[in-house]
Amino acid sequence: MLMYGSGQKYAEYDSIRLKTEGTAAVDKDQLQIVIDLKKKQIVEAPDDRFTLISYTRTAGPGEVLIHRELENAYAGESLSLSLDDSFTDADGNVHKRQSPEGYSQGGHSWSNKKDTMGDDYDYNFGKDAVNYPQPLTIKVKQIWMPIQDTQAVELLK
Repeated sequence: MLMYGSGQKYAEYDSIRLKTEGTAAVDKDQLQIVIDLKKKQIVEAPDDRFTLISYTRTAGPGEVLIHRELENAYAGESLSLSLDDSFTDADGNVHKRQSPEGYSQGGHSWSNKKDTMGDDYDYNFGKDAVNYPQPLTIKVKQIWMPIQDTQAVELLK
């Protein structure tokens, strides 16, 4: 972050303080979601809020709906989940994500008045993926990981 201010206006203040109420961060090693299609479960994810949920429509054998919900997430400032278009099986082979069988690929974010946000992300590994060596790993391109911690720094005394 870069802040710049100059001029006579700032000379009138006795002090100036920068205050934040939080930030967003995640370790690069955690930017993946590992799913076992045979067991229909998430093995590893950036945090423990990720789950697989049921579709309201018929899903293909390689399709999953990834869900994540955050409370007190500054929902209006949040970024939706974005996943890579390819995935890796347990043997290290890279495969392309397939087109969805029911509606548009990708996900959607939602929020409510209580500052809760959610991501529902449709991912189609393909009908043959259940026969690939499990588990399957998807790289996370973008995710909202809020860290709520109020900090203040005196900029001018």
